[in-house]
Amino acid sequence: MTSNWHLMDSGYSIERLEGEDFALELHRNQLNQLGGELRGAQVHQFVAERLKWHHMCPAGWTPLPCVEDGSCVRRTERSVTLLGRCAS
Repeated sequence: MTSNWHLMDSGYSIERLEGEDFALELHRNQLNQLGGELRGAQVHQFVAERLKWHHMCPAGWTPLPCVEDGSCVRRTERSVTLLGRCAS
């Protein structure tokens, strides 16, 4: 799921991290289609649906606190990556 092809084809890529954490890379075009706000409701719903498709986070998810201040958000010309945690 972490390949560049998946990002380009599907608009996102998910990578499992330690424990219940994950990184989600979202193509900038996809982010724009979802309203452009990384912490917006449309992005949250998009991420929740994709996690379920990949049998991750059945009880939902939350962004890690560092997403709020942007310290763990990586931005490139083509994508934005945020960190999240599965809800228990």
